[in-house]
Amino acid sequence: MYDIKVHRGFSALSIFAITVVINVLFVITSMFVNNYIILNILELFVVIFDVCQVYYIIKSLTLKYCYDKNNIYILWCFGIKKITIAFKNIRMYNVSHGQVKGVKVWGYGRNMFALGTFFVNDIGIVNMFATSTKDIFYMKTDDGIYGISPEDPDEIEKVFNERKLPLSSWKYEKKAKVSLSHDRRFVLLTFLISIIILMITVIPFILYWKGVIPSKMPLSFDAKFKPIMYGTAREFAFKQMMYGAYNMAIFFCVYYAAYLYSKYSKKIAYRLMYGCLLVAIVFSIFQVKVFMTYIYIH
Repeated sequence: MYDIKVHRGFSALSIFAITVVINVLFVITSMFVNNYIILNILELFVVIFDVCQVYYIIKSLTLKYCYDKNNIYILWCFGIKKITIAFKNIRMYNVSHGQVKGVKVWGYGRNMFALGTFFVNDIGIVNMFATSTKDIFYMKTDDGIYGISPEDPDEIEKVFNERKLPLSSWKYEKKAKVSLSHDRRFVLLTFLISIIILMITVIPFILYWKGVIPSKMPLSFDAKFKPIMYGTAREFAFKQMMYGAYNMAIFFCVYYAAYLYSKYSKKIAYRLMYGCLLVAIVFSIFQVKVFMTYIYIH
C-alpha cells in the first residue's frame, strides 16, 4: 500500500479558532442569561458543537490517502473511519483549483478547505475530504462523488493514468426523489419526537384538570433553578403547555428542513431530527424536574 501526501492547509487551525470564539461567546452570554431552560439549551448546543468541532479537527489532522493495486483509500480518525473506492468503480475524475464553486450542505469550509457534504456546480453532491482547495480531485463513482486534496497533483494523476481513468467533466445527475415517509429510522424519530412533545403539552393539562397542582406555583426559574416568578396553578399549567407549543414549532421547521436536506443526504436529515429530539428531551427533563420538586412533594 502506498501513501499519497495530503495538502494540510489551515483547516484544523481555522476550525480550532472558530471553536474558541463560539465558546468565549457562550461564556459571555451565560453571564447575562438568567433563565434555567434557555441556559440548558445553550449548554446542550455548545456541547454538541464542541463534539462536532473536535471531530472535524481530528478528521483534518488525521486525514490520509492511500492506494494499492485495486483501491484508493480515504482514512481519518487514526484509521477508525475508512472509505474504500475501487479503481474499477471510478468512472472518471475532474480537477478544480481554488475556492469550491457551490454550496456547503453540511460540514466546514469552501474557500481554503472543504470537509463534509457540498453541492459543487457542474459536479454534483460531493463527499469532501479536502484540507486545501489548491488542487481538488473529484472522483465520480456509481455510489457517489469524492473530493480529495493531494499535496502533489502529479502523483495522483500518475496513479489515475496508470489505471486509464479518464479526465473528464460531467453533468450533474439528479438523484431519485427520496421518500422519508417510508424510511424506518426517520419514521421512528418522528414518532418519538411527537410522543415527547405530546407528553409535554398534555400532562400539565391533566394535572391541572385533576386538581393536583398547588395554588401557587413557580412560572420561571433562574440559572440555578431557583424560582423568580410565581403564579396560579392555571398560569403554571398554561406556561408548561406552551413549552410543548414551542417544541411543536421547532419540530415543524426541522421536519421540513429534513425533507429539503434529504435530497442531498439522508444522514443530514437524520442529524436534524436527532437535534430536534435532544431539544424535546431537554424540555421534558426540565418539566419532570419541576413536577417532582413542586407537585409530587405536596
